Amino acid sequence: MTILVRADASPELGSGHVVRCANLVQRLRDAGELVVLAASEITPAVVEWLQAQDVRVSRVPPLTEVVEDAASCLRLGLSPDLVIVDHYELDSQWELVMRSSGATIVVIDDLANRPHDCDVLIDPSPVEDPRVRYEGLVPQDARLFLGPAFALLREDFLRPDLARERDGTIERVLVFLGGGVTSDQVLTVLQAIELLEGPPLQVVILLGYSFQDPGPVHDFAVGRDWLSVVGVTEDVPALMSWADLAIGSCGGASWERCALGLPALAVVTAGNQVGNATGLTVAGAAVVLGRISETSVETWARSLRVLVGDPVQVRAMSSAALRLTSGRVTARLELADALGRQPSL
Repeated sequence: MTILVRADASPELGSGHVVRCANLVQRLRDAGELVVLAASEITPAVVEWLQAQDVRVSRVPPLTEVVEDAASCLRLGLSPDLVIVDHYELDSQWELVMRSSGATIVVIDDLANRPHDCDVLIDPSPVEDPRVRYEGLVPQDARLFLGPAFALLREDFLRPDLARERDGTIERVLVFLGGGVTSDQVLTVLQAIELLEGPPLQVVILLGYSFQDPGPVHDFAVGRDWLSVVGVTEDVPALMSWADLAIGSCGGASWERCALGLPALAVVTAGNQVGNATGLTVAGAAVVLGRISETSVETWARSLRVLVGDPVQVRAMSSAALRLTSGRVTARLELADALGRQPSL
């Protein structure tokens, strides 16, 4: 089997689209199968990460016209059996062109704002009546896999020994805001943590693949024994398991946190996260402060004080997070069956 993936990653976009495609591929592929990611935007760090997973990266021209983008992918000459697309600017026009290859078309989406011509659609958004959102947007015979149980997580996030229900005490905090945020926004969070009374929290800040200006964060950490800075690591599941609270975005990392029972103080760092923010709030798995651009040192400090002083709420958030992503094993079996593959469990 040959698998073609179409997704982009950049400092503005972050790497979430590529990551969830790669996670799906690793579930489905057999040894020796060719996997190619076609990208018009991608950072060197993400390319290196993909190559380590035996995913080949091919560049296509900047996306200016949907049909031409699909034609550029076909000109790669792959004859794919499976096409996976995760891109907010591509829709049924792109997918219709790709059907000429005879491939099964899999769409990953969370906006439900445009039509798709696909065989399978995956949307992990935690919304009420998720099927209603796609009425009239997908073929009647398309198979839909909807809700957080279908979040495309790396295998390590599914380890039962790393998932735990917190007791509500906050002593260790993981800060991971993802791509698309500035060093000033990260420093605002760290300055707020420093204002907290009582014994200092132990804090790890994870910058990730797409963070563009780490210098000021590293400078801030000098002389502060309570703070550790991590650039890129494969040990994110272990870090999330270690932490009592996360400070993060409402992007794809939300489901990683939930799978491990990690409560969160969260912000919206991109427009496509608004639906997730609402779902996390309604479920009680996170306290969402709104858009990161609207926060301040005082906002963060005030919210942190409330959570540190309310272990009952934090414990309830942890339980709610675990419930949101329950049913993952059944979900993986259903998705693998739809694609005619033997799942890795």
